[in-house]
Amino acid sequence: KNAKDVSVDEEKNDETQMKLSRGNKLKSKIELKENGFYDEYEIKKSKDAILEFYKEQGFGDASVDYIVEDIANQNKVNITFLIFEGKRLKLKDITISGNNAIKTKTILKALGIKRKKVFKEDIYKEGFKNIKYLYREEGFLDADIKEISRELDEKRENLSLIIEIIEGERYKIGDIKLFGNEHFSTDELTKLMKIHTDEIFKQTFFEESLFRLQNFYAEHGYIRASINPEILYKEKIVDINFYITENNIVYIDKIYVEGNEITKEYVIRRQFVIKEKAIFDINKVRRTQEKIFNLGFFRDVQIETDSSNQETIDLIYKVEEQPTGLATVGGGYSSQDGIIGTLQFTKRNLFGRGQTLNLIWEFGKTRENYQISFNDPYIFQSNIAFGIDIFKIKRDRDYIYKNDIGISKTDVYRERHEGGALKFGRNIFENTNINMTYGFDRVEITDVDTDPSEKHKPLVNEANKGIQDTSSLTFAIIRDTRDNIYYTKRGTYSRFAFKNAGTFLGGDNDFIKINTNGSYFLPLFWEFVLAFNIDLGLVREVGFSKDVPIYEKFYIGGAETVRGYDYRGDIGPEDGGNYKIVYNIEYKFPILKQKMQTILQGVFFFDAGGSWAEREYITFKIGNEANQMKTGVGFGIRFTTPIFPIRLDWGYGLNKEEGKTPSQFYFTIGQTF
Repeated sequence: KNAKDVSVDEEKNDETQMKLSRGNKLKSKIELKENGFYDEYEIKKSKDAILEFYKEQGFGDASVDYIVEDIANQNKVNITFLIFEGKRLKLKDITISGNNAIKTKTILKALGIKRKKVFKEDIYKEGFKNIKYLYREEGFLDADIKEISRELDEKRENLSLIIEIIEGERYKIGDIKLFGNEHFSTDELTKLMKIHTDEIFKQTFFEESLFRLQNFYAEHGYIRASINPEILYKEKIVDINFYITENNIVYIDKIYVEGNEITKEYVIRRQFVIKEKAIFDINKVRRTQEKIFNLGFFRDVQIETDSSNQETIDLIYKVEEQPTGLATVGGGYSSQDGIIGTLQFTKRNLFGRGQTLNLIWEFGKTRENYQISFNDPYIFQSNIAFGIDIFKIKRDRDYIYKNDIGISKTDVYRERHEGGALKFGRNIFENTNINMTYGFDRVEITDVDTDPSEKHKPLVNEANKGIQDTSSLTFAIIRDTRDNIYYTKRGTYSRFAFKNAGTFLGGDNDFIKINTNGSYFLPLFWEFVLAFNIDLGLVREVGFSKDVPIYEKFYIGGAETVRGYDYRGDIGPEDGGNYKIVYNIEYKFPILKQKMQTILQGVFFFDAGGSWAEREYITFKIGNEANQMKTGVGFGIRFTTPIFPIRLDWGYGLNKEEGKTPSQFYFTIGQTF
């Protein structure tokens, strides 16, 4: 066959496949069952459903009929649906008139249909509602949208539309009155509202005011309160009345937990911020739901209520457990590191008691890592958290530099760590914890290349060579109001940590290290989220030490700080900084959801940061010079697993040195912030 014949056959084959696909979808629209009872009403419903389906797919000329044929001597009938598909309509042109307050471009976007695209009736009709909502946002409460003309071309393939908008009057808000509020003053309730007298009426502000009133009553136990708004029209003015039926306060009688087969009930109950016999507070009920979900042991947490009278209500938290254990085996090869392998076992909710055990073994030419950690958030059923870490780590540190022949990389020194940590914590307020950690780290630095680039000072000075012990105490205070630690849509996270290492604790190094960071999550439309983070750090030698150990300094770059740059060598001093500043902005959006939870998320990000050896070098200027801050942009995806979130990011450094690769990929575990 020649190429033309093949092309025609492929088109026919594609069309056949499309028809088969439509046929399967059509059968799903028909509620009739073979060998079921004959029902004229159900037949007509199926006919209408088929026609609606075709309209949704852009077949504006489609028509549907049916034939009923008796089967002789069987008391049965065959039903045949006769379908005339017609041709798929495309929108050729659309004309909008009468709009003065809102731009045509904005109206077309709200309408949801585009020129030269398939015309879908259901989207078109929904667009009328969107346009009316737009006008209500601008105070045009009488706005009406009418289709004046609908014309098809001779081939009945292209559609032209003419739409007229009658905007009407623009309304301001007049009097706002409340009726029926006996337990709360009018002034107290009015302050909750986003609508105000003499302002242009906005639909979103009106809806938000109604929600705030309802939520306020629910916070104070009046969950059966009803609020009915009334809008009274005058000339360019609307008066708004809220009729409130408070009913009585509702108390919680019993709280039940259902669905937990592995998790001990006390593990769930210790997350409760709502108590039995207390006033039903909707915020505390929701916060309890969030805290249970944030344990990470459950795929879903639902709230149900049961009541036999008007004064009390039973609360039921229904949980759906998910696997909390993970064993991984990984490996790879690179010219620099040779064979790299990882064995890891993680078990959260150990024996259903809420404890976590983590075992890691990494091996390779330039790395070796053994780690064991155990954490119990409520040791011996007390309000004290306890954790223990044991580690043995070997790393060959390298430095990337530019010479006359291009970019080079060399091993600078070998770093071995042996030690562990004991951690204690306590919840002091509902969302606030304090932690105390004693850490011991024996570090040996060997195989030092005193001048790797022949242009830079040695990265490891004499004071850091050999074996040194760091014995330290770290105090941290953490406040966390995030609604979901895996996919945060609102809330804040802040942490302040003060570390003091000293000879008074039996170590060889004296220094202080301060780290503070704060994150803020702002929910936008739908489920889009704008997240901000700032991270500040300071480390200084004290006492008998002349310098801070190189492994305790700040290194900016990589997956956790400023993406698009190497962890070492791209930002700040080559031997680490004593000061750091990092900013992150992320714009997050859901890609895939399962059971109302987002499991795949996309993100665009902007990072900026720097580190400096001395305070006088600190600058907020952005550029390519050594002391200037560096910025990066990029995008990534987040995948939520039962154990931990996984991140895949691509970052592009906007201020990279000439000759260095401007972009990098990162595959990491855990949230950025």
